[in-house]
Amino acid sequence: MFTNFWGSVSANGYYERSQDYLDIVEGDLKGFWNVPFISAAILFSAEKLQFFMEAYNYERKLDADMSFAKFCRDHGHFMYVDNQEHYGQLLSTEQFASLSETLIHAEVYDYPANKELWEKRLGLKSPYLAQMYMIFHF
Repeated sequence: MFTNFWGSVSANGYYERSQDYLDIVEGDLKGFWNVPFISAAILFSAEKLQFFMEAYNYERKLDADMSFAKFCRDHGHFMYVDNQEHYGQLLSTEQFASLSETLIHAEVYDYPANKELWEKRLGLKSPYLAQMYMIFHF
């Protein structure tokens, strides 16, 4: 499971699963969460830009994203995750190598790994979609 945040960090600054992490990721708990680590998709105001100029090099023994998060924690800049809206998901591309290179939208040919994408694009729910997939694809 890949996300752009951690619910907790260990004493050495690395990943530690929080009790509510999976509930937040899976959407069972909705809200605006103060978290100790974020990466990849970060939104902050232009006024804060000057504070973050050296954040990625702050702790050179860490990866850049971990350095950024440690900088924020050490300097009182809170990081938040908002799961009140679904903004999208990463595509699973593990099976793409086995698909023809001529396919335009390869992700839709890999239903089991990209079920949410199928459901959203076609407006269908899983059981029906799975039956339709089996009938027309095999």
